[in-house]
Amino acid sequence: MSRAEVFLHPLVMVNVADHFTRLSVAGVARASPVRAIGAFVGVQEGSTVSVLDSFEMKVELGGNIVDVNLPLVRRKLALTSAAFPRFELLGWYIAGPVLSDAEMLAIHKQVQELNESPLVMVMSDVSNNSTEVSMQVTSSKDKKVLPVTVYETVMHIVNDQPVQSFVELPVKVETTESERVTVDTVVSQRTRGGPGSDESTLGTHMASLKNAVQMLRGRVMVLQRFLQLSKSGQIPVDHELLREAEALCNQLPALEPSILQIDFNAQMADAMVVSLLAALTKHTATVSGMLEKFFSANPTPGVRETSDKSKSKREGAQTKGGGRVT
Repeated sequence: MSRAEVFLHPLVMVNVADHFTRLSVAGVARASPVRAIGAFVGVQEGSTVSVLDSFEMKVELGGNIVDVNLPLVRRKLALTSAAFPRFELLGWYIAGPVLSDAEMLAIHKQVQELNESPLVMVMSDVSNNSTEVSMQVTSSKDKKVLPVTVYETVMHIVNDQPVQSFVELPVKVETTESERVTVDTVVSQRTRGGPGSDESTLGTHMASLKNAVQMLRGRVMVLQRFLQLSKSGQIPVDHELLREAEALCNQLPALEPSILQIDFNAQMADAMVVSLLAALTKHTATVSGMLEKFFSANPTPGVRETSDKSKSKREGAQTKGGGRVT
């Protein structure tokens, strides 16, 4: 692979960040730094690489031993290929503080059993500014918007010995329509105010209305100030701006405070009447159900006798009618 162009999709960044967050929460009491290690898959066409999905890898780090559970990786790749036949293993990632050169190269060599030239994606821990790649890296010093860097391996001959180094590749964020809708939905329904306090859709809608009204009020105040200064002569009169201001004012609703108050009171009264009618209907149904249960448990003798007499009269009338027909 030579100077490939990498297109990174949001799902991969979300998966990697979620992996690192879960490990951070689970390992709060650990003294060692938290690192999330996994693999990413996608589609490669020529020098264009599209990173579309990722999954976790089980890596054992202890002393000088670095062991990647390759059978587990193969099973996950088989499941991914069954659902997405075009996907292939593109490389592996690490989120958080990077490992030493020897550990990074050890993981890379084991992943090479599944891909001859895998990529390496490093997601830095933004809470730790000391996170830097300590390998032999040739990278630009430009400031990145996202703390994600992708490298490819390049072989160099140093003192007649092959040396493997990592060279940074250009990364672009690419999204599809479905991914944009998903990300917008997740962001709009995020949790605020601590665990267990989900913001309702009504709250989000009212907050957006409040921001819109505040913005409109600010613009109207600026326009009012401009007209006052123009009228008093404190600023030069600009007829073009005045014409634009007149056109804008014609678009704003002009209501007298008294008329607005009357309409507001009428709407509030209608809403209260509807609310009271709903409450009255609910209580009436409750009382009716209670009365039915009461008469079922305590039948009234007079009501029963009247019911029996009515029943007897109906039966007698039916008998007489039957005789006449006969």
